[in-house]
Amino acid sequence: MARRTQTLVVGFAMLMVIMRTAHCNVCLEGTESCCTMCNKGHLLERHLDRDCGICKRCFDRWYKSQPNNEPYCSKCRICEGVFEYEKNCTATSNAVCKCVPGKKCVGENCEKCEKLQCKAGQELIKGKCMNCPYGKFNPGTDGECQTWKSCENGNILLNGTSSSDVVCGGIVTKTTERSTTTSVTSTEVKMPVQPNQPIQQILIKIPDQEDACSCHYPEEEQGNEQLN
Repeated sequence: MARRTQTLVVGFAMLMVIMRTAHCNVCLEGTESCCTMCNKGHLLERHLDRDCGICKRCFDRWYKSQPNNEPYCSKCRICEGVFEYEKNCTATSNAVCKCVPGKKCVGENCEKCEKLQCKAGQELIKGKCMNCPYGKFNPGTDGECQTWKSCENGNILLNGTSSSDVVCGGIVTKTTERSTTTSVTSTEVKMPVQPNQPIQQILIKIPDQEDACSCHYPEEEQGNEQLN
């Protein structure tokens, strides 16, 4: 009987220690049975005729993130629809929401979500913006990265980038202007015609071959006089 009584006394003492510790953890100011300030995660249930009360832990899906003397806890945020949980709610902290893949948060606390728009040179893969691989591009519009076009005969004017397509060039040909000299083979020579000028015809007189090549020497006078 004595042994049983001893066991009960020890058990009661341990229970008092646990209760004292629990009250110390919840009651920030005041005594265990008459707190004026509670630690975070608890509310203050006041006595009807006193300015103090008992600190009680917040219920599930309710929280208090700061020490307080308020008779209520705050309701936890629910992440649903376009939101999903990044951090679950506890008695001392609210839930943290984030947007589902393919959308991004708007506001400091992610109050709403909007469609994720990737930058030029990127595409949306599994809800994240990823850079276009080499050989593909995206100018910044919705959709996947597109393959660069292939130029005929490899005639590329501008190389492609992650945000722009290849620019093909036309067939390059070299045009050489040559001035021709017309040999005079007749007495009529036609001059080149200049733009916006009337056609003129110039006649050049070329002497006959005999006249051009004949040479005349002075002739000696002939007479009947004789030299003495």
